[in-house]
Amino acid sequence: MKIKTVTEITGLTDRAVRLYIDSGLIAPEITENHAGRKNIEFSESDVALLKKIALLRKAGFSIADIRALLTDETQARCVVSAFIENTETEIENKAEIVARLKSIEADSAINADTVCEALSATVSAAKVPDEDMMHSARDESDRKFAVVASLIFTILPILVYAGVNLINKMQFRYSHFTAKDFLWNFILCFGWFLIMVMGVVSFLLCRKKFSFSKGRKRRKTASEILILCCFALIVPSLLTSVFAIGFVPTVYSQTTDVADYLILDSTVEDVYGEEIRRIFPEKIPESAGKKGDGWVDSYPYTTRYYYMYQSAIDHSFDIFAEWSLSENEFLQAVNDAPDNYVHSENKGEWNCFYYIDTEQKVEADQTYYWFLIFAYNEQTRSVRYIASYAIDSQNAPYYQTVEW
Repeated sequence: MKIKTVTEITGLTDRAVRLYIDSGLIAPEITENHAGRKNIEFSESDVALLKKIALLRKAGFSIADIRALLTDETQARCVVSAFIENTETEIENKAEIVARLKSIEADSAINADTVCEALSATVSAAKVPDEDMMHSARDESDRKFAVVASLIFTILPILVYAGVNLINKMQFRYSHFTAKDFLWNFILCFGWFLIMVMGVVSFLLCRKKFSFSKGRKRRKTASEILILCCFALIVPSLLTSVFAIGFVPTVYSQTTDVADYLILDSTVEDVYGEEIRRIFPEKIPESAGKKGDGWVDSYPYTTRYYYMYQSAIDHSFDIFAEWSLSENEFLQAVNDAPDNYVHSENKGEWNCFYYIDTEQKVEADQTYYWFLIFAYNEQTRSVRYIASYAIDSQNAPYYQTVEW
């Protein structure tokens, strides 16, 4: 039979029956339908057991006492003895309370003050009933769930944001972050920011002292709504995080420091490092920083270096190095250049040799730009090394933007 019928037969409330089920005093058959709704089916023996539980509760036995009586017959005598002792003590206390209340003079005004004054010596040391100090097991489980969920939604966005930044740190050696990039990052991470804020607010609501007032109910409802909103935002926030990492980079590598010469990001190093080092020298020649008769260790006069790498759907990079050399080192640099170039051309005073040149190479409706160039200027004894790779570039290939 259903719980509604059981409550009519036993005189118990729905809440009381469910409390006895949660406490393990009774174990009716519980099934779950396709929608996740639980159906409780009681047998005749379950109803008989509920009547016994109701009788014991009316007599004053605690749920713990009833559990012991139902499950452990060896403890039954101890339970009954303890109950008798506690009840006798309670009767004595009640008798004293009755006597003190009778002692109030008939002609005295009876109010809270006079009643409390009469009872103060007897009742002050007594314990407030447990029912006044505790909330139901269901409320407690709901509160714990809300606290745990709030903490998870507070911490999870921090972990995700830290993870994204760690991935960026691993992916981009020379992190570059502009105000525009910050705006993109904020937009893409806004969902996580909302989740964290709602998690914090929900946690603060849960931490309020437990109360049976309407205020507690409002806090509980608000906390539940915030947790549901957090759950709703999880999937779109995860998608935007993946989008941020894989498709719209808000961080990329960029450096012009010659101390970073040919220190490449892992993707560039793994995929194109060998090709790039066919042309680019292993290190900057010693005479590259010479000006007149002076010697400068940090190459500030004739050396320029630029490196940029980003990863969005597919990666792209531009590497440019230029310096002027002594006559001997200049001739050595020109002689060391490989002779298997694709073609050459003159750009002003510069002689340019293309070792990889796939300009506007179209494959599967995508345009590839991949240039590997060595150039030298005999007038200034300067050399240039350029590597550039991009797919579907909206701008001209990098080498075309260089001032020749």
